[in-house]
Parts: sequence; structure tokens; C-alpha cells
Amino acid sequence: MTDRFTFRDVVVALLENAVDEARAGHCRVIDVELSADAVRVSDDGRGLPLGPHPQSGRPLSEVILTGPRRGPRNTLARVNAACLWLELRVCRDGALWAQRFEFARPEKPLERRGAATGSGTTITAAPAQGEAPSFEELRECVRALSSSGLGRAVRVRLRDRRASRDETIVIGRR
Repeated sequence: MTDRFTFRDVVVALLENAVDEARAGHCRVIDVELSADAVRVSDDGRGLPLGPHPQSGRPLSEVILTGPRRGPRNTLARVNAACLWLELRVCRDGALWAQRFEFARPEKPLERRGAATGSGTTITAAPAQGEAPSFEELRECVRALSSSGLGRAVRVRLRDRRASRDETIVIGRR
């Protein structure tokens, strides 16, 4: 991927992040929803870490989304930098946390929005460049990731609001 992520690059990076949670054994369900100008990817993994960064004191989720945009471990910062806006929702330790970013900068501090059951991360993003991939391209992205060492079955639900399409694909071992 280049330094200038397109809409498709953003979708792939968000999917890869969710699949990484599955690969680590912490996620069984991934939801992907496409519209003409945004994508939402949710997983039922652990949820991005929220504790304070040891040097800056900022929430780790914020550092992950705004930190250095180099290297393979900083993909979410590159996604955020490529978007007009990005909304983060994390369910973790019995609470729902949320933060919105505009042009890669936090609009407000991370805030607790109440109680939550379960855990996971939801990122909704509006990429600044390119068009949303077609439903077929999205399906192929998921299938390509299915050969990436998943130890157990993961259900990926794909929804395309533009074409009113909905499909569930099971990847990994069944």
C-alpha cells in the first residue's frame, strides 16, 4: 500500500486489523458495511487497548490512531490519516468508549458512553480518496485473507448499502 491510502486500501487495512484479532484467537465475528462514502468494520475481539500511553499519558487507542504512520504495526494511523473523519467505538471491560477524529486529529478526548456487554472494536471511516470497492471486490478481499493462517472459523458478514446486498462468508477452519 502507498502512503496515500485509497478507499479500497482503507477497507483492506480495517479488515486485516480485524482478521489479526481472529488470528490471535480473540475474534469470531467480523461485520463489514459499505456505503458510497464510508466503511464500517466491527469485530468481537478484545477491543483496542485504552489504558494510558507510558510516555504521553494519552489513551493507547488514540496513540494507535494518530501515532507514527510508518511500519507494519501502524496501519490504523495511516488509515486515520487517509480519512476525512473516523469514528472509533470500543467495548472493553464492561464499558463502551468512543472517539471521533477529523482529518486525523481527535475532535474530543476519548469518552465513556456507558455500559457494554462483550468486547470488540468498531471503526467507521470516510476515506478521502477513491471510490468504495464493489461488492465482488470486497468478497475477494475477504477470501484472500481467509488463507492467512486462521486457526478457527470466523464469520464475516458483508453488507453493501449501495446495492442492498448482504452475504456471510466463513473463513478459517470450520
